[in-house]
Amino acid sequence: MTQKRRLTPKRQRRQEQERIYKEVTIPFVRDRANGLCQECTAQGCECHHIYGRDGERLNDTDHIIYLCWACHQYAQANLKETRPKHLEILRREKDQ
Repeated sequence: MTQKRRLTPKRQRRQEQERIYKEVTIPFVRDRANGLCQECTAQGCECHHIYGRDGERLNDTDHIIYLCWACHQYAQANLKETRPKHLEILRREKDQ
């Protein structure tokens, strides 16, 4: 019988961040966008992390935009082009 290995503190923190992401961050970002892609207004379905998902960035809603699948694929392939545009979209929403 094998013994379960204890999670490292770093892994425990990440698991907690992922739980918060699923339970809090995704619903918040989706509701903020009214379920629509913030790029083309089609039905949204994915959160795009403008600066990646490392560490605390996973739940940084100031840098997460809600996109449809097609816009998310384009954003992932063209980060240098889409990053300024997405930051501007989020800035305008914050100002409203």
